[in-house]
Amino acid sequence: MKKIKEKFGSEVIGAVKFYSPIAFIIFYFSFLVGIIFVALNPEASTNYLTRVVEELSFLTSLNTLQLGVFIFLNNLVKTFLFMIMGVLFVVPTVLFLVINGLVLGIVVAISYPQLGVGGLFHSLFFHGIFELTAVFMGSGLGLWLGISSFDILKKKKKSLQNIFSVMEIQIKKSCYFFIYLILPLILVAAIIETAMIFFL
Repeated sequence: MKKIKEKFGSEVIGAVKFYSPIAFIIFYFSFLVGIIFVALNPEASTNYLTRVVEELSFLTSLNTLQLGVFIFLNNLVKTFLFMIMGVLFVVPTVLFLVINGLVLGIVVAISYPQLGVGGLFHSLFFHGIFELTAVFMGSGLGLWLGISSFDILKKKKKSLQNIFSVMEIQIKKSCYFFIYLILPLILVAAIIETAMIFFL
């Protein structure tokens, strides 16, 4: 732990430890809302999921390598963007967590009758444990950057332009953490997910 703190700075490690559980809570409650939404609106939920599947139908034309690259880049870009965009007073990061939680809740609720607990576990757990860990850490940093924006604006009465200047060090540290810890998790998740799709 000491070496990790020296590498990334105790401020970033503290932010990840404090804000990542908050990101998990936001995601978890959104996940539950997604499940409840399916229970209350089964037809609308099924129609929504059908549209999503149709929009992603182009993935069936990709070979294994192309699919793996797509999964990796998609998760990488989304997690990175919503980490950095958290500087805009946490709003983009919170929306990212809420939307992804809702979608996962809808998918799980609709898929459960066909797949059961075992099928869902097999489909989501092995890559999800890496992917969601990366998402929660990245979102935790996004929340930290956003809260820092509030503090700077409140205490120093800086303009939005000056907030970015003041927070430059925090943003750089977050990016450094992202490259060395979050990116590898996203890569491992993409490899596992692609391998599971290939062998199913």
